Amino acid sequence: KPIIVDIASVTRGDMRVTVDEDGKTEAKNRYVLSAPLSGNMNRIRLKAGDEVAEGEPILRIVPAVAPLLDKRTKANAEARLAAAKAGMQLAGAEVARATAGLEQSQREAARISALVKTGVASQSDVETADFLVKSRTEELRAARFSAKVRKQDEASARAALGLLGGKPQAEEGFDIVAPVSGKVLRVLREDQDGLVAAGTPLVEIADLSALEITVDILTADAVHIRPGAKTRIVRWGGSGALIGHVRRVEPSAFTRISALGVEEQRVFVIID
Repeated sequence: KPIIVDIASVTRGDMRVTVDEDGKTEAKNRYVLSAPLSGNMNRIRLKAGDEVAEGEPILRIVPAVAPLLDKRTKANAEARLAAAKAGMQLAGAEVARATAGLEQSQREAARISALVKTGVASQSDVETADFLVKSRTEELRAARFSAKVRKQDEASARAALGLLGGKPQAEEGFDIVAPVSGKVLRVLREDQDGLVAAGTPLVEIADLSALEITVDILTADAVHIRPGAKTRIVRWGGSGALIGHVRRVEPSAFTRISALGVEEQRVFVIID
């Protein structure tokens, strides 16, 4: 009897080795708005999903008079202001570093594009250079986001000391505003008006136009993954696959119990 067999055409191509895991999307840039000092606050009218613009008032706090007269509280406020100023300097340095990195990667991408025409560089080199430009662009965007946040921290610290505008504002109170434009992720203080302690988290805001994907991968697989590796994101809620690149493989692992009760060592991989 003839034997039934499967036949296929033999073709030459690339062998693709993949690591398949589930991940979750996260906002790259998140900011938790907190109370700069103790006082009475009005109720927050925002809900999760609401959009806020940079400089938009979120709530108003009327500082309690007694704590402002306390030397320790005043010293804490002065320390907060000094830390905010240092944070602004650090954020400025990060913006400068990210700007220089982006300019350097753009020059490198232009150089490689010129080499492709002469056959010295390959198309893979062009893709790697383009990925580096995109990655540096996102780093600059995150640095600018952080600088805006630091500026708002400094303004809040000045307000707590009654230095904003060069006049005391303890009796009038002051508005806590959104440091950046974005969406409200969570309202952490949803109760009614009342006393709030300094440092209490109030609202979490994020820029949802810049997202990343976090995937936890077995360490045995993670050792073969390098920054810049191409990724395909499927079953993300739309048609087709999205193309991403590995930005970072975190150096520390954690232990997780699998569905079969086996301890697994896993590590987080961050994808742009």
